[in-house]
Amino acid sequence: MKYEVYITAKVEKDLENLGSNKNKSLAIQKLKLLIDNPYLGQSLSGVLSEYYSLHFSFPGSQARAIYTVTDNKLIVLVIAVGHREEIYKLAVKRSKASK
Repeated sequence: MKYEVYITAKVEKDLENLGSNKNKSLAIQKLKLLIDNPYLGQSLSGVLSEYYSLHFSFPGSQARAIYTVTDNKLIVLVIAVGHREEIYKLAVKRSKASK
């Protein structure tokens, strides 16, 4: 079964803030992998235990996409995309705001 990958308006801005168009394209390619394999990312713990972290790299930098999966609706919802150093704090903030 194929899942639908949704990104929020904030994630659209995150993608724009990745630097070059090449970085943005790479991130989008990685997100498309979730269509066929929504559990590709690493499951998180603590406050983000309902979320997964998809790891990918840019030249000279590590990046992450934080997302949740709703199996009964075949949906992957991406809540944050960014550089490894800042992404988890941002994801916690956005996950609390969505509840």
